[in-house]
Amino acid sequence: MAKHVVDTGVIAELVVIRGANHPDALPVQEPRVRAEVAERYAPGRGFAEVTDAWRPYRTWGAVHLRVLRTTERLTPTAARGTPVPA
Repeated sequence: MAKHVVDTGVIAELVVIRGANHPDALPVQEPRVRAEVAERYAPGRGFAEVTDAWRPYRTWGAVHLRVLRTTERLTPTAARGTPVPA
């Protein structure tokens, strides 16, 4: 069974962002957000270029992408809108 490595820098950043309750704080160290941006947006576009368009709600854009990534990893076809066979 694979162990998850916890990056304390990422955890600290997420705690500060949540504690600040600011809608435009971007978790730049969060690998899931970076992976989703790379996967969902055109290749060659930088992280800052994509996320700057989300201002002033970058926190919520990051939360949305993290939830999508988690949901799609748990139920890949259902999360993408593809019917799951009964």
